[in-house]
Order: sequence, then C-alpha cells, then structure tokens
Amino acid sequence: MTESKEIKHEIREHFRQWTKHNPKDETVWEGWKVRYKPKDKIDNVWYEGVEDKISIEELKTIIEKALKRKVIGPSKVFNEMIKRLGNKLEKRKCVSDSKKEKIFRGFK
Repeated sequence: MTESKEIKHEIREHFRQWTKHNPKDETVWEGWKVRYKPKDKIDNVWYEGVEDKISIEELKTIIEKALKRKVIGPSKVFNEMIKRLGNKLEKRKCVSDSKKEKIFRGFK
C-alpha cells in the first residue's frame, strides 16, 4: 500500500472500526460489581482534608518535628538534610497541566 488514496482509505476504515458502537457487557460487570462496592470497614472521616493545600508553615512544623537519624526512604533524603534547609524553603507558583499551585523545596 503506497498510494495516497489507499492509505487514507485504510486510516478512515481503521478509525471507523475503532470507534464503532461497543456496548458494555453486563455479564462481565456482574462479576466485578462486588469489588467496586464501597467497603463498610472504611470510614469516610479518614479522608477528610486529604485534598487540602499544605501551607509553608505546616510544612516547616512537620520538618521541625521530624526525628533525626531515621532510616531513609526511596528518595534517599535524610531528615537532617531537610532540616538544614531551615528558612530556605520557599513557595513558588508553577503553572502545570492541571493549573494547580505546587510547593517546591529549594534554595533562595
């Protein structure tokens, strides 16, 4: 297939088939429905405030209270390293795809 018309035809046919009506199979859903049902053991109160913004003051308080000589995690950053930043934490606005404000740790 090298002709322009053939290529265009194949592309149109591909997307026509790809976007064809495809109703969901209710018999398959019945097997999964139970897994997506809300769990009785999970209390909605546990998730209150998880999407609230974190202030610089709150971040500084957490850093101050962090214990020294703790085992590092995947970031390979010790609490002591973060504590040494001291007042060098700054808040910058960044436009991301989601247009949300982000907080960065950095040096002034």
